[in-house]
Amino acid sequence: ATLEVGRQVRDRRYVHNINGSNVEVVESQTLSALELTPKAWRDRAIFHLPTFQVESIEATRPDGSVTIRRSGEDWRIEKPWSAPADSASIENTVAALASLRVLTGEAGFVAHQVSDFAPYGLDKPELTVILRGGGREPGRLDIGKPAPQPDDPKLDKNAELRFARRDGG
Repeated sequence: ATLEVGRQVRDRRYVHNINGSNVEVVESQTLSALELTPKAWRDRAIFHLPTFQVESIEATRPDGSVTIRRSGEDWRIEKPWSAPADSASIENTVAALASLRVLTGEAGFVAHQVSDFAPYGLDKPELTVILRGGGREPGRLDIGKPAPQPDDPKLDKNAELRFARRDGG
């Protein structure tokens, strides 16, 4: 179905289904999502894996990597050596990673269809995090150079923003 959206009068809009001959009036707020830019429709979640399904975390820096795997209710470090992990700390880290979102507004999605990642420090990331679990494709996040602080009063001016690239998960 194709809907033609007409003029707004106060909190109402005229609409017309092109397969019919009637003009209807609807609440403007119902159609407000259609006025968003394509950027606003983008998925802002970094990882798409519920925390309880995360089975392992891999974190890689230029100087080495660590792999931590869930073992029942506990977590174990598997790489660079084997040892029990601080399960509460790992659960907090998993929760923080699962809640990561791309910033809203112009500061969020800064480039599309990028072929040269060097200006963002993503050709050789400072950190790569991979979450695995739930029978899904792994979620990957590459962290690059610090990003410029946008002029947005809603953002914490002390927060360090970084360029990032996500993939999968």
